[in-house]
Amino acid sequence: MLAYLFINILIRLNMKNIRVVFLIINSLLSLSTDAQKFGWTNHLLKTDGTMHWIDLEIDKKGNYIGIVEFLTFLPELPGVTMCNKYIPPFDNYGSMIIYLDKKGNCLWTHTLHSDSGAAGGLYISIDKGDNFYLSGSFIGKINLAPGIFLDSGSPQNSYSFIAKYDSKGELVWYKTLKVKDPSKTYTVISGIENDSSENLYLLLDHGQEILFFENQIVQNNHMPLKYFSRILKLDKEGNLIWSKLFESEYGSPQLKNLKSDHNGNIIILGTFIGKSMKVDSQEIINSYQGNLQKYDGFIIKFSCNGDVLWLHSFGGK
Repeated sequence: MLAYLFINILIRLNMKNIRVVFLIINSLLSLSTDAQKFGWTNHLLKTDGTMHWIDLEIDKKGNYIGIVEFLTFLPELPGVTMCNKYIPPFDNYGSMIIYLDKKGNCLWTHTLHSDSGAAGGLYISIDKGDNFYLSGSFIGKINLAPGIFLDSGSPQNSYSFIAKYDSKGELVWYKTLKVKDPSKTYTVISGIENDSSENLYLLLDHGQEILFFENQIVQNNHMPLKYFSRILKLDKEGNLIWSKLFESEYGSPQLKNLKSDHNGNIIILGTFIGKSMKVDSQEIINSYQGNLQKYDGFIIKFSCNGDVLWLHSFGGK
């Protein structure tokens, strides 16, 4: 690689400044090998099935909390005693919360178990008090903590949940989201984020005209065949503060990511299809006006009160 670089530099300089070339090569060769070393690497889990990491966050102390999904066999911590306090009955899918110190040592784990399949669509967010929030979707039953199970009522019913844990992994509270008939469509959380006041924001996709947050109706607009996307704001106790709906002509906008700034405002990135997309009274036009089957991107900024500060699209020709 260095020889290739050397030859290309000589060609570009037409052999006129050889001293400069050798100074460059010497600098490359003298780079400290320490810069290429890992701070640490630990072998945390193993399974005879498949396994992949979903999300990872870092708390104020430099500890790591992550979510891993696995198939067929329960992952093990090789060479050490498994540090989670409770392992529920296990079928063939699973998800695990893993909490590591700054050196990668396991502090504790918790296995999320569903009797009809693992929880999916999992996201983690950490607030300034090092409490963490876990969101996901499930069918059947799922355990959020030892002895605490959520039940969708049927292996065909799909629910979503948001749960708050303290830094020791103890469950503080949980909330559920569902549609009127959860056997026919779904609710999927596509992102969560905390602001500086420990409020929580959720991005949600759902079908049907009626959406429930716990037993509270969030939406009832009598369009049962349409799919919807929305953002919800909860306080640190899990109470719903406000919700905003995203609408487009075909399907629903796809909300991809969200971030909070230091003033408590929320920025969301996403895509939409159709002629236009609307949030409250704000509307943007698809730049592919000649082809309504093509996606456009958008970025939107909300105030902490849920007001749309601005909305822009990007893409097109």
